[in-house]
Order: sequence, then structure tokens, then C-alpha cells
Amino acid sequence: MDFNYNRVLAYLKVAQFKSFSHAAVQLNISTSMVSVHIKELELSLGTTLINRTTRSLALTEAGQRFYDDFMDIKQRIDCSLQTLKESTGQVCGILRIVSPREYGSRFIVPAIAEFSRLHPHLKIVHDVGYPLANLASGRHDLAICLGPLEDSSFKCRKIADFENYLVASPQFLERYGVQDINCLNTLPWISNESLYKEGKWVLRKQPGDVFIVKPNIRYASNSLTLIHQMALFDLGIAALPAWMLKDDIQANTLIRLFPEHEFATSPVNILYPNGINLPLKARRFIDYLVAKLGTVHVQARTQ
Repeated sequence: MDFNYNRVLAYLKVAQFKSFSHAAVQLNISTSMVSVHIKELELSLGTTLINRTTRSLALTEAGQRFYDDFMDIKQRIDCSLQTLKESTGQVCGILRIVSPREYGSRFIVPAIAEFSRLHPHLKIVHDVGYPLANLASGRHDLAICLGPLEDSSFKCRKIADFENYLVASPQFLERYGVQDINCLNTLPWISNESLYKEGKWVLRKQPGDVFIVKPNIRYASNSLTLIHQMALFDLGIAALPAWMLKDDIQANTLIRLFPEHEFATSPVNILYPNGINLPLKARRFIDYLVAKLGTVHVQARTQ
């Protein structure tokens, strides 16, 4: 078989993005050229890799096997090339990061701005979305995750912890009345599906004084922004990161409940693929985030 690496790269991008046009943009070639590469690759292999319709495409069994095998090979090639570049000690190339929107805009973007000034030859792509799904697809080098981690095959490094507050709007509290902490088990809650995974919250006032909350879930979302809006619209009690709530608490648009109790903290973790040598650009950025954001969250808890 006449091996052509450009054809393989075109196929990997099409399989990754499920789109010929997106693959073309990534490779900086025309969509028609991508189609030619795929057609020639299939002809040389003597098998169909992609089933196409006018609206969608799907990998055949052979196509999926080819993708899995060659993505592993490509990662090893990229790693070897990166190692050669790193022998100069210069941080360069493209670093692709994915994070939740709210945390990314508040903390990751400022960190990127400072890190970029330290490493002017590095290009950074910062996307928002579901971190684990994006990391599993091979589209990103690093994923920022909030809250407890599900079992995964990725490596992980903890960046920091942040506090969560229980809050509700004044109108909600006036309507339902919150006489004591026992009300937390009966009043409607807005569940945070990204942070709330264990079926209960634990509040501690002092050693031995523990209160277990099993929320009455009425509403739910995996978006911190939507949960915040639901709380502002008087729908229920919400558990939200303290860093989202400073302005609301100062303006009394949201009221912090039972501040004398110590409420849950949530971890911030950075994940990266297992089984390959982590490039210098990723290692440096992880170290920078740990130093930078760990300090930011510690300062926030002491204010």
C-alpha cells in the first residue's frame, strides 16, 4: 500500500469532528481536498471507512478500528516531535484547554493572559463544554473539572478547593419561611448536577455538631449560570460557588443561609490523557495554574 500520512491526518480529523468542513478548517485545506484524501485512503485500503449521507456521517467498524489505532500512533508521533522541540527549552506549539464556562471566564482566562506573556511562542485554544467528553474525544490536551470526579482513565492533578454557599432569594424566604435548619430537608431545591453527586449535603457547626441534608430536588441543571438565575427567580435553595455570589450577597438579591455552619467545599481538578508523556507546554501550564489558582482560592476563603 502506498502510505500517505496526509490522507491519514485528514481521516483522523473527519472522524474526530464528524465533519468534512471542520476537518478542512483544522488542516487549513479545502473541503474538496479533504474528500479527495478520504476517497484515496479508502481506495488504498480497499474498504469503506465512513458511511456518508447528505446530513451526517458515521464510522464503519473498520473505520472505528482504523481511527483508534492511528490516533494512538499520531499521539506518539506528536509526543516525539514535541520532545525534540522541547530540547530547546522553549514552550511552543498549540495548547488546547476545555473548562466549564463560568469558571473559565472567571479564573482560566486571566491565567491564560498572564501565562501567554511568559511564553509568547505558545498558541492557546480555550473552549467551553463538558470537560471529560471533550478530553476523551482527543480534541483537547487539558480539561478543567469542578466537583467530585467520576471514575475515568485520565490522570488528574488537583488545582484548588473552593467554598460553596447555600443561598435563596428574599422573596423565596418570605414565601416559605426558614425557621431553622430542619427546613432544608423539606423546602424545594435547585440541584447542581455537576457538584451534587452523593445524594446529600453535610453541614458542620463545630466538631460533633453535624447536620445531614437530603434535598427535596424540584429543579436541576448542570449549568451554574442557570442555577444562579433559577435562584434569583425564587425557585428554590441553591448550592453555588462562593466566587459567584459576592455581588448578590452584598446587594441582598440572594441571602446566604446558615453562614455559621461550615458547608461543602468542591475540588478543582485538571485532567489529561493517560499513557502518553505530557508535553512541556501542558506541564508548565498545570504548574502555573496550581500556583496561581491555589493562592486565589485561599485568599477568597480568608476574606
